[in-house]
Amino acid sequence: MTCNNKCEIVEWNVSNPYLVKEVTSPNVNIDDIKLLAMATKQIVKENTCRKAIGCASGCECVQVGESERVWGGDIYKKTIITGPVYDGSEWKAEFLFKLYMTKIRFSGECVPIDQYIEPIHVEIEPMP
Repeated sequence: MTCNNKCEIVEWNVSNPYLVKEVTSPNVNIDDIKLLAMATKQIVKENTCRKAIGCASGCECVQVGESERVWGGDIYKKTIITGPVYDGSEWKAEFLFKLYMTKIRFSGECVPIDQYIEPIHVEIEPMP
């Protein structure tokens, strides 16, 4: 298999999640601070991703170039958290966040999956 073409990696990052609106069912059995922390963690996870484009099957895109910020701006996104209630029903909480999202692009090269080993960095502290 030949993996000698160029590719690109696109990365979406989220920063500064700001709660705009929260709507919860009356039977929510989690305190507000914990619920907001769960929602914030979930909205960041749902909207942060890294995707490689341009390699054939059996190849992977390895970053070789510097990053290029393609776009940045505010976006409104919704996330939903649900959970069980003691009586067997389910509670629901919806959160609307204002997110600052950044799209970053990296240039890369395709390499065979079994030939590339991610370099590791190990720090060794001296013995006392």
